[in-house]
Amino acid sequence: MIQDIQLLWAETLGDPEIRIALLDGPVDISHSSFKGARLFSLPTLVPNIAGNGVASCHGTSVASVIFGQHAAVPVLGLAPRCTGLLLPIFSDNADLIGCSQLDLARAIVQATENHAHIINVSAGQYSPSGEPHPILRDAVEYATSRGVLVVAAVGNDGCECLHVPSALGCVLAVGATDRNSEPLAFSNWSLAYSTNGIMALGQDIEAALPGGRYKAITGTSVAAAVVTGVAALLLSLQRRLGQPVSPVDVGQILLKSVIVCDYQLVRHCHRMMAGQLNIPKALELLLSQGVRMSTTIDQGSTDMGRNVEPASVGSTSEVHPSDCGCGCGGSKGSCATNTASESSPTPVQLVYALGTLGFDFGSEAQRDSILLHVTSGADSGNATFDLKALLKYLEKNPWDAQSLLWTLNLDATPIYVIHPMGAFAAATYDRLRQFLHEQSADGVERVSVPGILAGRARLMNGQVVPRLIPDLRGMNNWNTSALVAAASPKGTAGKKDQRTEAIASFLNRIYYGFRNLGLTPQDRALNFAATNAMNAARVFESALKDGMHLDTVEVERSPVCRPESDCWDVKLVFFDPEHQLQRARMVYRLTMDVSAVNPVPRDVRSWAVSSCPVR
Repeated sequence: MIQDIQLLWAETLGDPEIRIALLDGPVDISHSSFKGARLFSLPTLVPNIAGNGVASCHGTSVASVIFGQHAAVPVLGLAPRCTGLLLPIFSDNADLIGCSQLDLARAIVQATENHAHIINVSAGQYSPSGEPHPILRDAVEYATSRGVLVVAAVGNDGCECLHVPSALGCVLAVGATDRNSEPLAFSNWSLAYSTNGIMALGQDIEAALPGGRYKAITGTSVAAAVVTGVAALLLSLQRRLGQPVSPVDVGQILLKSVIVCDYQLVRHCHRMMAGQLNIPKALELLLSQGVRMSTTIDQGSTDMGRNVEPASVGSTSEVHPSDCGCGCGGSKGSCATNTASESSPTPVQLVYALGTLGFDFGSEAQRDSILLHVTSGADSGNATFDLKALLKYLEKNPWDAQSLLWTLNLDATPIYVIHPMGAFAAATYDRLRQFLHEQSADGVERVSVPGILAGRARLMNGQVVPRLIPDLRGMNNWNTSALVAAASPKGTAGKKDQRTEAIASFLNRIYYGFRNLGLTPQDRALNFAATNAMNAARVFESALKDGMHLDTVEVERSPVCRPESDCWDVKLVFFDPEHQLQRARMVYRLTMDVSAVNPVPRDVRSWAVSSCPVR
């Protein structure tokens, strides 16, 4: 049993309104330890069907440490009455049980959109620099900005090294100790964790395994689950006391209340990060002084998702679950299959994404079948692939375009499979053929694809990516220089060149500096602003006429919006480089309504703001 946990249990066993998202392997919900638990499966890349592989054992054991019901001994979950959101990101079926950083990023965004208060990631990827993929960083920062506490294990390599996402400063990183409060030999450490890292018991904690089994497990994975469970109880206590629910501030309470390592008592203080979990002190801080709420979270609806065909994204870099010593193995089918304990409709996930167009065959057999026709009956096994020949074949046989998996790529990585459906499917495939031809022959650099997520697709290399049903009206492609030339108002050559350069710089900043999956409202607004360059041209014409240059690009919720809409302002801030102290900055807001599949531009507003002196 966790030391001093009875102090918290005397106050609360959890509140159903507190939602904990578990990003892990599939969970065997049929296990007796989950009988009566409020667990909801959300659609992801991996179906929540537990087998007997490492991923299912890992997911089931970590879930039981948090949600195990107290009527089902020997497992006593730390927060049995809280609500669990199960988002599987690891699969037993794959040769490698890791997932990409993009998969993890999408799951974090999905958990945030489903009103999670805490996101538990008992996993990570070794990173010498501690720098994650920019999209993963953005996802974690998005969750934190929404008031979500992200808890992640530091990994079990036994080295002074960093893992992502735990290395991010806004994540509560967790290492593992033994029952004598000494760091376990395999628990990673780093000076970087001294401000965001906490140690918790991670040795011989009783947990559930698929198929009705139990086992004591050890590792940073279980230590992270312990911290998540304690944080959930503190949040539950906040609700009972009538305080605003503030997960990020509860994370700060846990960090401020740690037992700082005493070098005279502990041999390896340099491995103890900020210190050890201190439940009595954390409880004292919450009860006596309360919490200054800097960020509260939207409670939202308690209705959760149903089990449907999942969707996610792929990449080559992989996040792996932190080993928990589960001792699982054997055939996949030897354990019970789980079912969701409760279900309700899943809201439609809108997407407005930018990228480049590509295609995949899905399988070697499909590739050979298509090449057989493209090469007019030649030996497809020895045929050299020719994009021009493929496009020529599809021009004569447009119906066969549906035999390909059309992909939207970001940094050469497929992030969606574009799957036209409905009455305009044939026209959409024609548009895709046109886009691919213009991309290969005419230098087209970008495409925009709005749509909704619906299922998944497996590429020929085994990678699984989400399936995107596109909306033909919003599909565009362009060359940046041609788009800038079209958007730039006519004028003298010098002024036009200056406007052209400024607009191109703005677009490239969005393409490369703000590249994203087009999932959040902010990202959809930003991507649409880049597509709708005419609005940006009006802004740059006005700003450059006054000698102003672009400084920052931000996205904020718009205070001006129609009822039942979702409006965001893409805020462009300009400054005068020659008179920074004398002239006020100019702010332009491009308002975008992203409540529909195809965003709608609203107003362009501007005003001056005082300029801060440069110190």
